[in-house]
Amino acid sequence: MSLRQPRRRRAPRSARGAISVMAALLIATVAIAALVSIDVGHVFMRQRQLQNMVDLAAMSAAQQLKRADSAANLNAAVLGTVRNIGAKNGYPSGTAMGCGDATGGGADAMTACLGVWDPASGEPRHFSAAYNPAQLSPNAVRVQATQTVPILFVIDGGSGRQLFAESIASGSPPVAAFSLGTGLLDVNSANSLLSVLLGSSVQLSAVDWEGLVNANVTLDQLRVRANVGTVDQLLNTALSLRDFYALVLGAAGRDALLNTMLGSPPTTLGAGGAGVAVSLARLLQLGVLAPAASSAAEVGLSVAQLLLAGAQVARGDAAVALPVTVQLPAGLSGLSASVQVIQPPVMAVGPARKLTDNPATWQTSAHSAQVEVALAATVSSGPISGLLGVQLNVPLHIAAAEATADLTGLQCAAAPADRRATLHVTPGLVSACLTNQCTGGKVTIGTASTLFQPLIKLVVVDNPKYRSTAGSDITLAPGGHAQVGTTNPVGGIFSQVLALQVTPEVLGIPIPLSVDLSALLVPLGAALDAVLPSVLAQAGIQLGTADLWVHSIDCNNAELVY
Repeated sequence: MSLRQPRRRRAPRSARGAISVMAALLIATVAIAALVSIDVGHVFMRQRQLQNMVDLAAMSAAQQLKRADSAANLNAAVLGTVRNIGAKNGYPSGTAMGCGDATGGGADAMTACLGVWDPASGEPRHFSAAYNPAQLSPNAVRVQATQTVPILFVIDGGSGRQLFAESIASGSPPVAAFSLGTGLLDVNSANSLLSVLLGSSVQLSAVDWEGLVNANVTLDQLRVRANVGTVDQLLNTALSLRDFYALVLGAAGRDALLNTMLGSPPTTLGAGGAGVAVSLARLLQLGVLAPAASSAAEVGLSVAQLLLAGAQVARGDAAVALPVTVQLPAGLSGLSASVQVIQPPVMAVGPARKLTDNPATWQTSAHSAQVEVALAATVSSGPISGLLGVQLNVPLHIAAAEATADLTGLQCAAAPADRRATLHVTPGLVSACLTNQCTGGKVTIGTASTLFQPLIKLVVVDNPKYRSTAGSDITLAPGGHAQVGTTNPVGGIFSQVLALQVTPEVLGIPIPLSVDLSALLVPLGAALDAVLPSVLAQAGIQLGTADLWVHSIDCNNAELVY
């Protein structure tokens, strides 16, 4: 019996080595794929490095926009900054100023270009290198760079890949916050005014008021306190006066003063302001463009000014009757006064940017309150020549139109105290007349009596008189204050109004009789000139005088926009 096993069949000779070839092909494919992946990853890594370098160069260069004092120095500062960033990041090629778009295939280079970034423009990426230096200052820097990266796994002399990166950073030119139209009162005047406006006795201490005067809050602090997402949402949030005060005082870290100012339970405002909502949009004029709107959120606003303006907004159009405590000359009696703030004073925040030449308009502008002061005086005289007695009821109305302050220049410095804002201030036109809203026409100012019986009406034809002050340029540091105009701009107007020709009328028929009341009216004019500043000081208002305050100047506003 045979124990031999069956003979194994050999594979065909043509199939020998096939497995080895397939394995080799697979290994080669994987190796090539790995090399390609390494090359692609290397290119992406170098692209990311180039983009990061360009972003950093643009941001650093944009920060130079606020520091140079001339175009030549600005170019040198920007170029030096970009070169320094390139050197520290190992960029091997040259760096220069240039605004031409980089094209592929040329020599590697990095260029920096000054221009204007405006989201409202139709320019590519909203950036334009063409601007008029007389009207605009550059507010952005564009940096472009190309760099050729070799392919790692090719034979010597093989081609590389040229990478490109671009970045635009806006300097968001320096911005300032200022207010116009409300004087900064001392503690006694502040307590008096706030008590009248709020309908309750306000007793701030000198220390508390000084703290409010010296305190600033930013829009961003108010936004966080109000728990809203954006500055626009903050501006358009309607609040009761108590909530508005709580917001401002809370953001300033002075919550304890809320009950001192409004009482607990809350004080009741006058009928004109009980249901009026207060919003920051009524108090602020933001002359900023995005992305500069975000920089405006960092500018400080005066806490004291916000509280005063908020109270005036809550009063609405209701007139505020202010007590008159001035001693009047003999023969004068019954003098009363009221102040009506037709438009509340406002604060403005924005950059110094000229929009048009003729007429000259500026992006950041504040308009002071329109104010009307009504004065009523009763003047009586005993019998004249034993027969004729006179009693006058003189209703004098003093109105001031809007004063305007335009932010025309900003000077930045490392120390905030060394920064300066230049504003062109034009005080409002002042009118004095005998009729409400100065409409003109016939006005009965009194009666003449004989033997103490009314007999004749004394009538004048009112002709409103106006006076204005030319505009002037004012430069102030943060916290600075200036008054533009005269301290008593209406004195001459009073004398003209009071010197109007008085015509007696009987049953509406004029009598050709000259009546000289100067003996009564001249003392009245002198008394009013003495009374008016005192009355208005209680409201922090000066007619014909622009009260200007610069709260703060912010110069650190660079951010990437592309």
